[in-house]
Amino acid sequence: MVDIAPTAKDAFLAILRTLAAEDGTFCARLAPLVAGRNVNHIARNPAQVHPHRPDLRGETAEIAPGWFANTNIANRQKETILRAACEAAGIVFGRDLQIELPNA
Repeated sequence: MVDIAPTAKDAFLAILRTLAAEDGTFCARLAPLVAGRNVNHIARNPAQVHPHRPDLRGETAEIAPGWFANTNIANRQKETILRAACEAAGIVFGRDLQIELPNA
């Protein structure tokens, strides 16, 4: 199946939303895999995504009820998060999920 999204951000969010819709525990498994020192790429609310940067809290998108993803990231980071998402979903990045992001 080939799906084309207008932007890398749209593709990133569509993939996360699809995986979250298929498994109600997906976000809870993914969140700790992609948590950083200053930003939690997946969290329960925008304030938890950007705990130290209130100005960036608008740079999030809901991917499942009560779960938000950081959208203020480079394509390299999107790919890293998608690799972790595949791990959390029990699928193989590059085989089960194939995506090409510019500059990733």
